Amino acid sequence: MNIAELTIPENSLLEIKSITTENIIEPTIPVSTYLQDAENLVLWTKDDLNELARVGIRQQHIDELIVRIDICRKVQTCWIHSKETQSELDKNWKKELQTGKDLYRELLHYFTYAFRNDEKLSKTLKRNKKANSHASLIQTLSNLRVLGDANKDLLEKISFDFQLLTKASDLSNRLGILAGKCHANNWNIKENKRFRDKTYTYLKLCIDEIRDAGKFVFRDNKKRLRGYMIAYYLKKNAEHRTKKQILR
Repeated sequence: MNIAELTIPENSLLEIKSITTENIIEPTIPVSTYLQDAENLVLWTKDDLNELARVGIRQQHIDELIVRIDICRKVQTCWIHSKETQSELDKNWKKELQTGKDLYRELLHYFTYAFRNDEKLSKTLKRNKKANSHASLIQTLSNLRVLGDANKDLLEKISFDFQLLTKASDLSNRLGILAGKCHANNWNIKENKRFRDKTYTYLKLCIDEIRDAGKFVFRDNKKRLRGYMIAYYLKKNAEHRTKKQILR
């Protein structure tokens, strides 16, 4: 996520960054749903501004809420994009990794037979049979390419397809690049989520101040009070009551 491209106001960015890890509030409902609820709160608060002004909620609170909604929505969009990008990377990685494992086994099959009567080559090959990690598999494919090139005479005797050596070299390079991208993107995703959660926290602090004021002012006015409740939970509670009535 390139924060600079999101055009977040400098003062807001400083406040978001100042939120410590300990003070981050994890979303308990879908952020997209929370943002829509926040948009609704803006309209609701505008209608009640005269009453809310008695407890200190004024137009600047609405203006600030709008700014924070915009920031959170932009960051959420970037966060979703980064997850989708990671998903595509993971698919490519798993596909290429399986191809690498299959090729590794195929090369070992041919090499083991071709080098069976050469003790030195057999020992060298044995050392390359320990590809027990992604990094070692990538390196081993490259090693087998070199080993095959150096012993073409033995491989020719068993009708070996030398295109497999080129494939091993190419695949080793691709896997190395993909591994680097996946590692970098995994780190970015963690950082992006932390920043997304900070912007959510930044938004929630503003929303909670307005909601608390609305609940206080309209405690005896159920019609207006409803607008300061979280719609997501109101809907869930209504669905729960409906299910209970059906089961009776």
